[in-house]
Amino acid sequence: MCIKDRDLLIGESLLDNEAECIKNSRYIIFLITPEFKTSRDCLFEFDRAKYEEVTKNLDKIIVITKDIIVTDIPYAFSYIWNYAYVVQWPKEEEDLKDAWRRLEMLITDCQVQNKQIAR
Repeated sequence: MCIKDRDLLIGESLLDNEAECIKNSRYIIFLITPEFKTSRDCLFEFDRAKYEEVTKNLDKIIVITKDIIVTDIPYAFSYIWNYAYVVQWPKEEEDLKDAWRRLEMLITDCQVQNKQIAR
């Protein structure tokens, strides 16, 4: 698992570091929030994930939506909806256990019958 604030090397190009981390990953998880869509890195990370998906380096792209409505998700993400797994993060605390279970299923390669894993 690569976490930007923890794993990217100081002194090296941030974009090169991110590209290398994505290239070496089996999965990429996007957490789409209102803040993500205004992020400077958003489109670069997305484009790199698309490239790795096309070259068959990624096993899965997982998109978690939190506190955002579908119409506010960046248009560029429409290119991956056919092969991304989407999990809607619940607003209610009692639904958190189910959301974590869905993510665990995706990450541990359990059978997922429907790509739209939202409730």
